Amino acid sequence: MAERVVDRQNQYLRIESVTKRFGDFVAIDNLTQDIYAKEFFALLGPSGCGKSTLADVIGGLIAPDRGQVLLDGRVLEAGERRGWRGKVAYIQQEPVLFHGSVRDNLLWADPGADDARISDALHRAHAGFVFDLPQGLDTPVGDAGRHLSGGERQRIVLARGLLRDPALLILDEATSALDAAAEREVADA
Repeated sequence: MAERVVDRQNQYLRIESVTKRFGDFVAIDNLTQDIYAKEFFALLGPSGCGKSTLADVIGGLIAPDRGQVLLDGRVLEAGERRGWRGKVAYIQQEPVLFHGSVRDNLLWADPGADDARISDALHRAHAGFVFDLPQGLDTPVGDAGRHLSGGERQRIVLARGLLRDPALLILDEATSALDAAAEREVADA
């Protein structure tokens, strides 16, 4: 059976009566929420209240136990979740970089991206510092990005997500290593 393609021009996403459990622990309980295109939606709460679980459900990584996720009023079926995941950029608190150059890490999101698109994504993520590195885009980041600060790693990972031109950008505490001014700049971008 061929996988149905999820439309790229989604206008809203609806989480309808969603419940997700892990054993006896209820991470999400009967949640309904609409999220509209080009809207900034923040979910705040204490550790363990289900924020990351909700991000996983919205991003198509896991299915709810009850309820459904709808795109423009149409249920996101199990066979469409993989296609939807390809349109979502999920930036987690702990940035994941692999051994290679900054360019290698960015091109992982879009191998065909040219320098102009890479530059645009870096600027949108307020990661222009990359151009001041000794070898610019070709500077090695070290194992897991260890040659960079936590904030620099987060901005490169954000640029990688933006390079994909996602239909949905999920930031799961993705600016935790940034100072307040840099966090505002990233939020504005």
